[in-house]
Amino acid sequence: MQPIIEQILIFFGTIFIGSLVGISYDAYWVVRAMVRPRKIGTLIGDIIFWILITALVFVCLILGNWGEVRAYVFLGLIIGFYLEYKKCSGTIRKYIHKVLLFIIKTIKKIIALIKSIIKFIKKVFKIIMMPVHFVIKLIKMPFKFCKKVYRKIRNIVKKSKNKAKKIIKGPFSKLKKKIEKDEDEDEDDEEED
Repeated sequence: MQPIIEQILIFFGTIFIGSLVGISYDAYWVVRAMVRPRKIGTLIGDIIFWILITALVFVCLILGNWGEVRAYVFLGLIIGFYLEYKKCSGTIRKYIHKVLLFIIKTIKKIIALIKSIIKFIKKVFKIIMMPVHFVIKLIKMPFKFCKKVYRKIRNIVKKSKNKAKKIIKGPFSKLKKKIEKDEDEDEDDEEED
């Protein structure tokens, strides 16, 4: 059996734990109001919140009175939560809201600063790379020119080759046909003999 003084201290400790639960609920409420999740998100958030709060209360009770749960423990938790909710909740929610807004604004400013630094670095890099790109273009110019000249010469050669074939084929194809015809006639004459 615990002495009465120790039980009174545990009772006040549970009132404090109940107040912490209330403050935690206010913080969760503010975050949920800022995020505005849908029904399923709210349901999941509520379940996670109450699991975490239950674990916190359990750990506090284990550390405070070796996990002994008596009526005054529940009474202290309820009184602490009720007092925080009725007397301090509005003020605490306002402060939590202001703190969260400050944190969000600070994070946005940091992100904007990082983006501007990255943008500046990109511009500096572009400026540094301009001469390099210019030199690369200068180096590529003769190769591009040679490539264009090669293609034009190749096209001219193809066209002239085709024209030469047509020119040569024209008169000589008639001659070739005549020679083949004469050879066929000679073979026919030899067969008849």
